[in-house]
Amino acid sequence: LASPINNGTIQLVIRDGTKRSAEEFVKSIGLKSDGITGKADESLEWFLKGQSEFQSTTHLIDEQEKAQHLRMAENYILKSIELKPDVINYHKTLAGVYYSLKEAEKCLSEIQKAKELIAQGKKIDDPSFYMSIGGMYMHLNEYRLAIEAFKDGIKLNPMDANSGFDLAQVYAAVGEYDLARKTLEEMMQYTMDGGVLREDYEKLLAKVKKKKEEAENK
Repeated sequence: LASPINNGTIQLVIRDGTKRSAEEFVKSIGLKSDGITGKADESLEWFLKGQSEFQSTTHLIDEQEKAQHLRMAENYILKSIELKPDVINYHKTLAGVYYSLKEAEKCLSEIQKAKELIAQGKKIDDPSFYMSIGGMYMHLNEYRLAIEAFKDGIKLNPMDANSGFDLAQVYAAVGEYDLARKTLEEMMQYTMDGGVLREDYEKLLAKVKKKKEEAENK
């Protein structure tokens, strides 16, 4: 599984190059715009500063410089949370910052806060949220939590082949080869013929079948 930081799955609200109006952007993360100028409240301004610092680290090589930008991102996002603590994406994004800083406990804590908001009734209808936290869980060896996250994402988007692939990888990592095979066979239909993801599916499926045979022959 590629790093959720580097492969773009933790790209906050705007991940895929889709153009959104200021009003749509504000609405998507649970804030209110003034409806005239499109300016959001102060918490969003701090969040956007933190987002900018976080995303600026993507291509940085120098670890010290990267850490400096991540700390700035942390401080800005903490200010946004202080002003408005019930925005799910604020906590998810801060979790990504802590993940990048290799601060696992803080990362898991922020993910849990985001999940608690969902449990309290805050709506999340973006499958990439679950792909993001699933990726972090997997890299932190929290495999069962990763499985839960990827499955939740697929519930929101049953044709999400990327989440299906990641779910299968986690199943394979914990020795659930039958579930890994079943997931791959069911979700492969949503990949493109000849595409990179289809090739990855086929390679993983072959590997899973081999691992299954080896386990049975022990």
